[in-house]
Parts: sequence; C-alpha cells; structure tokens
Amino acid sequence: MNNRNVSLIKTDMNGNKQWDKSFWGPSECCGNSVQQTNDEGYIIAGFSDAGDSGDINDFNAWLIKTDANGDIQYYYSIPKYIK
Repeated sequence: MNNRNVSLIKTDMNGNKQWDKSFWGPSECCGNSVQQTNDEGYIIAGFSDAGDSGDINDFNAWLIKTDANGDIQYYYSIPKYIK
C-alpha cells in the first residue's frame, strides 16, 4: 500500500482478518470515519487533496459505500474549497 490508499479491513469477533479492501484515488486521501450500514455493508467518509490549485486547503470530501464483502456499490465526491 502507498499513502494514497484507504483500507477497509473486516475482522471476526476474535480479531482474525476475514478480508481487506483498498480504495485509491489520484491524490493523497484520508478515511476519517467508517460505519456499518443496515444492509451489512459499510460507508466510509474521507477527503483527498484536489491537487489542482497548489493550495493545501483545496480538497474534495468523498463517500464510499460498499456491500457486505467490501465491494464498492457507489462513490460520491464533493468538491470543496476552504480558505
């Protein structure tokens, strides 16, 4: 893995890894929160460097929704600029 990845790792109740998935983008990204959804999937919220202005405050927020196996169901990016 490199510093552009966000990882989702599922373990059993004893901490044994059942599977892991990596999600990546064209720029540095950071996963901030993960929650299991009612359909046994997961939703991950995070942000990534927008990379086009050179401003360290220029970023995109994003959501990744997966199914119970960690496969992406949808990805939503929210462009945002903060000074």
